[in-house]
Amino acid sequence: MHVTHIEWENEFNVIIFQCGWYRGIIVYLALKGHFVLSGLF
Repeated sequence: MHVTHIEWENEFNVIIFQCGWYRGIIVYLALKGHFVLSGLF
């Protein structure tokens, strides 16, 4: 499993991972201590 982590200003995290036939992009957005999870599958 290959994991690539990209960090922007310690607030915007993009994790792109690929495992076999499965690909996913998960975007974590930290706002005021709360995390918003947005996924594209």
